[in-house]
Amino acid sequence: MDRNTIIGLVLIAAILIGYQVITAPSKEEVARFQRQQDSLAQVELQAEELRAKQEAAKTAGDTVKTKVVDPLIAKLAADTTLTDSARTARIDSARTAETTGRFGVFSPASTGTDEVVTIENDKLQIGIRTKGARPGMIRLKDYKTYGGLPLLLADPDSGEFEYRFFLGNRDVSTKDLHFTAENLGTTGVRLKAATNDPAKYLAITYQLDSADWMVKMTADLVGLENEVDPRTVMFHWDVVGRQNEKHLPTEQGKCTVFYKYMTEDRDFLSETGDESKKLEGRTNWVAFKQDFFTLAMVKADGFRSNGSEIGIVKLPPTGTHTKHYSAKLFFDQPPSPHASLAMDLYLGPNHFNTLRRTDIPEFERIIDLGWGIFGWVNRYIVIPIFNEELVIPELYRRLSAVIAGLVLRGLSRDADRHIAPLRAALADSVLEYLTRWETLRAFGADERQRERVLALDGQLRRAQSRQSAGAGSVAALFTLGAGLTLLVALLVTEPSFTASVVTGPQLVMLVLVPLAIFEVVAALPAALSAWWRVRASADRIAAVVPDTVPAEIPVPRVSGVALPDGPLAVQLRGLSARWPGASNPAITGLDLDLRPGDRLVVEGSSGAGKTTLAHVLVRFLEHEGDYRLGGIDVRELHPDEVRRHVVLCEQSPHLFDESIRQNLLFAHDDATDDDLLAVLDRVGLGEWCRNRGGLDAPVGERGRLVSGGEAQRIALARALLTDAPILVLDEPTANVDPDRAE
Repeated sequence: MDRNTIIGLVLIAAILIGYQVITAPSKEEVARFQRQQDSLAQVELQAEELRAKQEAAKTAGDTVKTKVVDPLIAKLAADTTLTDSARTARIDSARTAETTGRFGVFSPASTGTDEVVTIENDKLQIGIRTKGARPGMIRLKDYKTYGGLPLLLADPDSGEFEYRFFLGNRDVSTKDLHFTAENLGTTGVRLKAATNDPAKYLAITYQLDSADWMVKMTADLVGLENEVDPRTVMFHWDVVGRQNEKHLPTEQGKCTVFYKYMTEDRDFLSETGDESKKLEGRTNWVAFKQDFFTLAMVKADGFRSNGSEIGIVKLPPTGTHTKHYSAKLFFDQPPSPHASLAMDLYLGPNHFNTLRRTDIPEFERIIDLGWGIFGWVNRYIVIPIFNEELVIPELYRRLSAVIAGLVLRGLSRDADRHIAPLRAALADSVLEYLTRWETLRAFGADERQRERVLALDGQLRRAQSRQSAGAGSVAALFTLGAGLTLLVALLVTEPSFTASVVTGPQLVMLVLVPLAIFEVVAALPAALSAWWRVRASADRIAAVVPDTVPAEIPVPRVSGVALPDGPLAVQLRGLSARWPGASNPAITGLDLDLRPGDRLVVEGSSGAGKTTLAHVLVRFLEHEGDYRLGGIDVRELHPDEVRRHVVLCEQSPHLFDESIRQNLLFAHDDATDDDLLAVLDRVGLGEWCRNRGGLDAPVGERGRLVSGGEAQRIALARALLTDAPILVLDEPTANVDPDRAE
């Protein structure tokens, strides 16, 4: 990224952060809003209690009316032959017989007071009515409606919530029974419907997760194995969804019933019309999905298929309700002294990661993320950004890397791998053509060399064209991808923006973030191209470097042995050595004794082994036999320790493309200019150096600006500067005129 891009991204981030800071409510406003929400929730609870009392009064009124019209009770009330006490006793007996006939052993639970018991955690608040043991109010604390009211998952005034079962030929519903409540802390309650036998009862328990949206609900049939068959117990829940968003038709279009069989993928009923379905397999879960919230019934081992059914009915779009949901679910529990019918309820938001973390199979799939690319964008871009879990969406990084990699691999990888070798070959050919032109011209080979240069130049240009084509194609794909991403982001977020789910600043961020990400990953193609070029160079180097060090090359070893300073004796016994790859040794059986101060001249024809001996002495070559310095076997010494005392001046020395000073100083970096001029005087180059401009005069690449004899004497001066006790000179006068050699 360039400087302007970085400044732009910083400004965008500053604007977004500033907007959040400026518009964020103060602590006092948050506290006031929370008090308001709690007050509204309390009002809703009070309204629920009032509704419970009104229903109880209505039931009492219906009972009074029943008393008047019941023939037996009316006859007893009109019988003047009975005393008042006898008449009252017979009427009470008739009423008891009527209740027993309707509720059987549960007749003690047919009367009571309808109250509201509240359980809650940090996320949920549920008001449970003691008549029917049903949740009357389900409030999500972290949310509110579009109008700012407490968000309730269902309309408290409508729907059914009951367990239905048979007592003989009696059809009994828990909605008609009165329960006594036992609080289990603030997050749980146990409601008990008594019978005429204290050892027999029905208990319904609600237990909230301490910090989640799950509720564990259990119906326990205790001591009723002879009265109630759990396999005939039906759980029936009807829910009328409330309007929570601004645009009711849009909200209704997202509401339906989802379900999942134990062995199949999740499925759902119609989102646009009315539909009912008899469940044909063991069902893992059923979910009443609203636009942004869900009520779900989950059973780990599944609800029984026989008799279970679900349904959805669309309500008029002119009201304040979305749809009517219904589920009738059966259990598969055999009779026992303590039959427990357990399930889990999910009462919470349609938050993708929250649903996924429940570990309920395919539960997150109740959220429609869209088809094709829309689903990918929502899953890897919209959801991570608005849940603050991913700063740079992984999709864009991976997609961009894949695109760049595939295109570069197809168009420019081979070109990148060939460019470096072609450049090297072309440079060598041009250099050879220019520096050897007279020789090539003399033998008529100049035209052939020129054609070789032109051929290499053509190959290099074609490789560079393929590389440029790959880079250009990748740049075009990145530009196209950025444009398509912008379009997709607008298409995906437009409905949410219209429905006020996404705010203006969030929409801007969602549109700009992909563009910024493409700007960041745009450097990937260049990085890949550079990596391939480096890899090609490394391969060329590896091709000329042996896998293992030849046996003829000494291997440095860690040693604490050091040679003493000062003069050293040299002793050779039976010394033999060969060059790497050679079949025969260059020298064999050499014996030599040199005391401090001795000088030895080794003479012989070319190939006699003079250079081989010099390289053995400085440990450039391994040897056989015995080689000792100052009485110490050199194999016990690090090669660098040997070279600190034995210095070699080669026949063809290497000079660096630096000044005379720098070519001397690396042998003795503490030497002064006077020291350098003094050693040059010793080798006959003092006056020559001064005439060339002094120690700062350049020597050129590989010493091209000096003659061969001058280069050899500079190397000799460099060796003398080391002040090593042993100096090995290999053909020191080969390039020097006889007078100077003497």
